[in-house]
Amino acid sequence: MLIAFTSFEAIFIIERFDDWAGTKSFESTSYWLWAAGFYVLARVEEVADKPIYTWTLHIVSGHTLGHLCAAMVPLCFILMLVKRTRPIQPERHMIVHHQLKLAFMVCLLVPKMIYLWMPKLQVSAIMYEISILMWEFSARYVANQANTSEERGMLETPIRARQIVPRIRGIYGMDIYKNKVLEFLQSERSDESIFGLWGTSGVGKTRLLSLIADSYADSFRHVIFLDGGSSVRVMQNHFAYFLKLDWEAISLLEEHYRAKIIMEYLEHVSFLVLLDDVQDEVYPDLTAVGLPMALGHRQKVILTSRSQVVCARMGCTISNTLEMKCLGDEDAWSLFEYNAGVKITEADNEICEYAKQMVSACGGLPRAICAIGIGVAGATCRGKHPDDWWFTYKRFKGKNLPPERMEEIVPVLV
Repeated sequence: MLIAFTSFEAIFIIERFDDWAGTKSFESTSYWLWAAGFYVLARVEEVADKPIYTWTLHIVSGHTLGHLCAAMVPLCFILMLVKRTRPIQPERHMIVHHQLKLAFMVCLLVPKMIYLWMPKLQVSAIMYEISILMWEFSARYVANQANTSEERGMLETPIRARQIVPRIRGIYGMDIYKNKVLEFLQSERSDESIFGLWGTSGVGKTRLLSLIADSYADSFRHVIFLDGGSSVRVMQNHFAYFLKLDWEAISLLEEHYRAKIIMEYLEHVSFLVLLDDVQDEVYPDLTAVGLPMALGHRQKVILTSRSQVVCARMGCTISNTLEMKCLGDEDAWSLFEYNAGVKITEADNEICEYAKQMVSACGGLPRAICAIGIGVAGATCRGKHPDDWWFTYKRFKGKNLPPERMEEIVPVLV
């Protein structure tokens, strides 16, 4: 029992501090819970030996039941290991980590050896062991919750990006930005590998990236769409998804090993990385993710941000940094008509006045204009009845939203 329980606790510490050997699913966690349950039950039965012997009318003692429950612990481990995927073997210098694990195991053996010779300290030692288990399970539960939500969101960006591309039809006022990006993609200069688009939220940066992803899908071996605000692990998962790597296997490795695998794959292929919405506070380290630096021939990165400073920090030169501005009056009106689903002429005096005031309130922000157009289309049934437009305009004025919050107007109007 001493050897079995020590192994049990040592494995807990190994899996807690070493991501390589860590369990990555709720399925394996359930086996740990069962093993821990039998472990704690065995300890309780061992302490309550005589009371259990009395309660069972001298049929069986708590000590006997403790041995039976302890025998269930390795059985749970065997079942868990049968279900578990075998991890990739790391490089040789990982031996250092295993030496540290051995030190932890020795530290766990010391208190057990003490209370074997000093039985009076047994209850204190058991409380110490249970506290370790409680800390481990609370930490494991929090980590599993974080990993689950992270894994759930890992594939949303690439799938979502590919799904919204076919719905993009009304691209107005973006020709100048699209042509500049095209010039960058066709350049073969070694110092032109990273391009930055910056502008206020809602100006159309993500929409333009989606258009580029669809337009140049056949020009590069891989077109990879990423969320610039994601963690290194999430980005590495996206790379594995697009590059068709075995994420289940490489996710068991440490971060720098995953980066090395991705980098070795990308070094000799053409790719276009589209990094959307890079944050000012925490901008990604592309080398840590696995992107080869410096980039070679037909290896390009296009990023978007709300700050010109972020573009500079990410390595964009002045010539490869472009500000996206709000739409002019003509483009704003065309985008509104496209989303409203109706052509408004000067002959529709009353309707035209309502529409122009709503478009003017958007300040040329494409996202706000699209929201107003969609809301008006639903409220007026894509028609030209003046009463419908008057009622829609009245509700629009009552909400009085700024351009950056104009998306909230859609459910109000519809």
